[in-house]
Amino acid sequence: MQLCATLFCGIISVFQFKILKMKKIFLFFVGMVCTLNMFGQAENWFFSLSMGTSLPMGSFKEIKTLDEKAGFAEKGFSLVLDASYPLGDNWSLKGAAMLYSNPINRSGMGTMLEQRMNARNIIVTGDDRDYLTLQLNSWLSNNIVFGPVYTINLNKFYWDFQVLAGMNVTQLPKQKLAYENPELNWIYLQRNTSSTSLSVGYGAGTVLRFAIASNVNFKLGIDYFRSQATQKYEELKITKNGTSSTTEKLSTGEVKTPIESLSATVGLVYYL
Repeated sequence: MQLCATLFCGIISVFQFKILKMKKIFLFFVGMVCTLNMFGQAENWFFSLSMGTSLPMGSFKEIKTLDEKAGFAEKGFSLVLDASYPLGDNWSLKGAAMLYSNPINRSGMGTMLEQRMNARNIIVTGDDRDYLTLQLNSWLSNNIVFGPVYTINLNKFYWDFQVLAGMNVTQLPKQKLAYENPELNWIYLQRNTSSTSLSVGYGAGTVLRFAIASNVNFKLGIDYFRSQATQKYEELKITKNGTSSTTEKLSTGEVKTPIESLSATVGLVYYL
């Protein structure tokens, strides 16, 4: 229980600037593990905390402005907190909380949003582009997954192979494109109407664990993970009439973006 609290506090201190949803997901996972620990044999559990890089793959990393499924994701950061319970000499059951944060290619996504605006016969050129504003933030993917792990004991190190599946909660980029020319009596606004997306996720990975103390291992891991994010958006034209205004909804839409990434992490494993 003390180890669970220590790991959790460390994560919160590093990511205190992240959104409340991420903290709730980690709280749920740690609470679940600590509860299960009350019913299992404490000496059999082992926990790990690892960090590294997140490499987007497939459509998630594409910067094709004519492909609405493109995610425009760039290389980012990954953090994994997991707990495993041995079921035998070679098999164990793992639960993991996985966080992936990927910045967005601002130029690519901005061009895609502007093309969507151009389809409404709103084309901004020359000095008028000074009145275009674009707001974006990073992709933030949180995953709670479970699955079996097969371990090969090679004397000086352990080699794990795992298949995991579970729930994915993605904080969507807050896409907002606005055109507000003071010489015109209307404003164009394109924005997301959803902030998060819930889906099923799955993945596989491999881990090498090296003993550096009686109850501590150093680990190197590679994980593949895939899920899907659904983004809903709307385009508005706001016409100003003196002190009042009217809003016309030009269009609404929905885009399903595959969330696919490969992460490489390093960390420590602690055996109870």
